[in-house]
Amino acid sequence: VGGRQIAIRPEKVCVGSGAGRCDQSLDARVGSVNFIGRGFRVMLEREGIEIAALVDASDEIAALHPGATVSLGFQHCDVMDIASA
Repeated sequence: VGGRQIAIRPEKVCVGSGAGRCDQSLDARVGSVNFIGRGFRVMLEREGIEIAALVDASDEIAALHPGATVSLGFQHCDVMDIASA
């Protein structure tokens, strides 16, 4: 992001309609959606960068498919600058 290397814990990434309530939201392409017990692991891609999200189970997330475009979001306080960590 702007030449910085950042990290966001997967459980802090919002996917779908909840992304609009975050400080930062953007569109990404769905790579895969896997059910993992209580929720889903969603792999996303934006400008060649892979983004992992762990989200609660919902019909909205279950309906996602590879290649679809979806909104993702995160709060600024959840971003870690790994270059200085």
